Amino acid sequence: MKLLSGTLTLLAAALMLLGSSSCATSDRSASAVTKVKYYHLDPANRVRTYDRMISFDERYHRYGAVDNQQLLKKTGHYYSVFWRTDDRDADIKLRLDYRHQATGPKEYSFEVEVDEVRKRNVTKFAVIGDEYQKLGAVTAWKVSLIINGEVAGEDKSFLWE
Repeated sequence: MKLLSGTLTLLAAALMLLGSSSCATSDRSASAVTKVKYYHLDPANRVRTYDRMISFDERYHRYGAVDNQQLLKKTGHYYSVFWRTDDRDADIKLRLDYRHQATGPKEYSFEVEVDEVRKRNVTKFAVIGDEYQKLGAVTAWKVSLIINGEVAGEDKSFLWE
């Protein structure tokens, strides 16, 4: 019985410690890039599976491509950027900086201006078609959330410097 009461005391202390630490770390920035979902559509390396959840992304990005020419135009890298902000009246842009396999350290940039801002948002980027066919795969990328000309948040691949 004494072992059980000691275990319960230890468990209660651990719960109090976890509760106090979670309160201290709940102070988050008002604007941030929370997640980047990445998908590479490559018809040469198709994943063969019966699991519908795994094959959904491929079917989603291939949708509408009837022949091989249309599929080549859809082949490439897709990015869904999840971000949040409390400042809905600000001038907000998202920028994707990336490097291609064939061009080495040369950086390319694509910027989107956001008109309808909500508290939680999703912005999509795609590096597909002729650019992907000529310059090759994306080797490194960085997404920046720009609010009123200043970088408020960013996320990047592990190869980005």
